[in-house]
This record gives sequence, C-alpha cells and structure tokens, in this order.
Amino acid sequence: MTTHSAPCFFSHFCGDKGSLVRSAAFALSVVLAAGSPSSPWARGAEEPEAPPPAREFILETTDGISLAVRYFPAPGDEKPLATVILIHDLGGSSQDLVPLATALQQAGCAVIAPDLRGHGQSSIAAYKKAAPDGNESKLLKLPDFKAMAVTSGGRIRGQSDIRGDIESVRNWIKKRADEGKLDLDRIVVVGSGLGAAVAASWTVDDAAWPPIASGHQGGDVKGLVFVDPAFITKGFSIGPMLASEPVKSKLPILILAGGESRDAPKIFEQLKRSRVNAWLDSRLYDPKERTNSSPAKASDASLFYEQFDTKDRAGKPLRGDLLAAYTSSNPQHRTPASLMVGFITLIVNRPR
Repeated sequence: MTTHSAPCFFSHFCGDKGSLVRSAAFALSVVLAAGSPSSPWARGAEEPEAPPPAREFILETTDGISLAVRYFPAPGDEKPLATVILIHDLGGSSQDLVPLATALQQAGCAVIAPDLRGHGQSSIAAYKKAAPDGNESKLLKLPDFKAMAVTSGGRIRGQSDIRGDIESVRNWIKKRADEGKLDLDRIVVVGSGLGAAVAASWTVDDAAWPPIASGHQGGDVKGLVFVDPAFITKGFSIGPMLASEPVKSKLPILILAGGESRDAPKIFEQLKRSRVNAWLDSRLYDPKERTNSSPAKASDASLFYEQFDTKDRAGKPLRGDLLAAYTSSNPQHRTPASLMVGFITLIVNRPR
C-alpha cells in the first residue's frame, strides 16, 4: 500500500511508538516533530504495558438477534480516554476493523466493535437458509438497517421496548459505567461506509431520550467519525440525520475520506451549511504559504474533513473498512487511527 505524508490538522503521536497513550497533539499545519522535548504534549519514552487481549461475547437485541461483539479494554488501571463504538461497512464485520480497534486501544481507548445483524457472526435466522455462503448482508432490507440503529419504546430507557444493535452495545457500556469501569459520557462513535449512517441515526435517537427525575437518559455521544461514509444504502440514508440535531450542528464530527470518495464531500458540504464558521478542510492547505484558508482555527472547529490518497498495491484507492483499518509502519505517515486519536483527545477535553 502507498500513502502520502501530506500536512494535516491533527499531529502524529509525540515521542516514540511506545508512548501512544493520550499523546496525540492537535496541530494546524505540518506534523509536529516527533519526540520534541519542548512539546507540552510529549510523554515519557518508557514502554507501556501490553494492552489486555480482546474479549468476544454475545449481546441480545429485543428482536432476537444474537449480536457478536469484540471488546478491547483500555490498558492500565485508569479510566479510558474514551469509549469508542466501531461500526463496520456493509458486507464487513468487526474482524475487518481489528487493526483500527487495536490502535485505538493502545492509545488509551476502550473499544467495542459489534458484528451488525446479517454480518459476521450475527446471523439472522430468516436469512440463513437463503444465504448458504454465509453472506446474509446481501439480503438485508431497509427495516433491517433501521433495526441496527433503533432505540425507542416507553419513557424509561432501561425498560425500553425496542433495542437494536447499537443500543444493545450502549446498554452493555452503561452497566460497565455503573461499575465504574467505563465513562458513559465519553462515547465516540466511528462508522465506516454504511456504518456512518447507522452511527448518525443511533446518535440522533440517543439524544431524543427525555430526562427523568433521576437525570438524563441520552445525549452521551461526545463526537462522531465518518470514514468514507455512504449517503444511502438500499434505501437507508444518512440524509435525514444530517438535518437533525445533534448531528446537524452540535456534535464535533471528523470525516475521513479517500481521494475518490463519492459521498464524503457531499456529506461535508451539507454539514457545512449549519457550521458556517466552524469547519476545517485539509484540502485547503497551501503548502507554499503553510496556511489553511478554512474559516475555523483547529482548536475552534467542530467539523473536520481529512482526505487520504491511500491506495492498495494495485493502485486502487482504499474505501470503507479498508481505509478505516489502514496502518503504516512509518510513524511519520498519518493514518485514520492517528487522526481519530487526535480528534478524540481534543473533544473529550472540550466543555460542552
């Protein structure tokens, strides 16, 4: 695979590769010098402990889907930098995002990656016979996609009648939060391809839960990341979510796109309308002047667009899960994981 070390607004990790934990810095122009002792973001060079191994388990949705889930606990005894939900693309699975999950885990995040219904090990009984090759995703219909993201029914969320794929993951996170192991209010949702629409849809539904006497019931998402997002998949569209709060203008959003991404630029342009002076686009960087003509400074932006020209060995641009999971042995190369950690580090420390 090939990539380019073009300037970007998130810096790479300071220090050596062993100091990933919470060491991403935020920069507007060229990548900061690695390990610069004058950088306030630099950390010690000691080798971190190995992250805990991933766990695999099953969660049950209210409509009878046994959801296969991978969980990557954050290393160490401290609470995670963030709790990240990874949502794969159409036809993919959590297995495809393991490189991304591992990189985020090493950076101090707790990561939960489900196999969406009809994908991976999350089989749908009604489609099993019709898909002897195991590829149930090709049989999915609009109601199936809606069920991935739904959370509704009743007034008390913990007793809700309808809990889809991501809501089942969220309820598992809440139990860990009640035990003091995770933070429910530091959730970041990453969606690749179709997963971006699922992430946006669930985030809108999550925010719609009304407060009750004991406190708020939703609105826990701190930020969204769309990787090569698909605008519409078999009738399931991200469009209505782009016009609904908190996706429309409230939540910080990072869009990562390949050089030939079809829908990412369109989604970015629609979101820009509600964030007139709050967006930052890496494509507007002028290497001669070493400036970016976007209206927002990096520290003030709430909408970010970062373009990758990463290609496979055949020269074909990476898309969807392949782009999300791209890694590089060269620490000077920007990767989706490094940009996500920079984004997460920024937004979890911002006041709402």
